Amino acid sequence: MVPINIGQFFIVTLAFPLHVECMKQSDIFRENADNCLQLAERADGQPAFRRYLRMAQAWAALAHEQDWLDGEIPPFAISALHSPAWPARANWRQ
Repeated sequence: MVPINIGQFFIVTLAFPLHVECMKQSDIFRENADNCLQLAERADGQPAFRRYLRMAQAWAALAHEQDWLDGEIPPFAISALHSPAWPARANWRQ
């Protein structure tokens, strides 16, 4: 926080880099996943390596879900509509 003195009032602003303010939430989650992967590369043992890898997978899953919540990806796979089993599933309405 950065206090700014204006006369008798102090205004407190948050000191964030500009790129953080403009990033989407899902991009921040992806950055966190990348950081976990970097930590996994430098891990001292298998337990730490697996822990960081699981954390990276969790952050990536959160990023994917956030993209869905933001409407950037469809809620279901479009390719499922074109699968050979699709006509059989479509007959349930008849």
